[in-house]
Amino acid sequence: MNRNLIALSNGKETFIQTVKAIWGDANRFSLTVQLQLGTSEHLDAFLDSLVPWLICETETNHWPGTVLYGAKANVRFYRCTPHSLSAIVEQAGRWFWLQPEMPEDLAIYRNDGSVIFESICHEEDVLLHFTEEEFIGLPLSIREKMVQTGRQSG
Repeated sequence: MNRNLIALSNGKETFIQTVKAIWGDANRFSLTVQLQLGTSEHLDAFLDSLVPWLICETETNHWPGTVLYGAKANVRFYRCTPHSLSAIVEQAGRWFWLQPEMPEDLAIYRNDGSVIFESICHEEDVLLHFTEEEFIGLPLSIREKMVQTGRQSG
């Protein structure tokens, strides 16, 4: 059975602890830049810093948690490495990065391609999709800051 959870705390330390805890079970992550929202020097510099781990980039109207109608975005996929984790954590002032200062909607994927972490920045939602084993393996300090949604799968 899978647990679908919502993070209750959007503090910096909770973000860092959660991302670090799931990074080892992941092989890639994605960030989204909506074409109609524009960018900033800070966003461009951050994306440039991630180029060594870039896998691919695609223009689409959908990604985990979001479907755009009448607009498109660039979704960039990156390898999960200790160095890319450091780059993400260095920017961790908050869970919800917003354009034009930062890319949006961080998603983290397991090795099988399924989503373990999805953020919907404009809604200020973070959804986490854990197997029972993954959930039990999380530090209690993280589990206490989450609530299970009504949905269960698996």
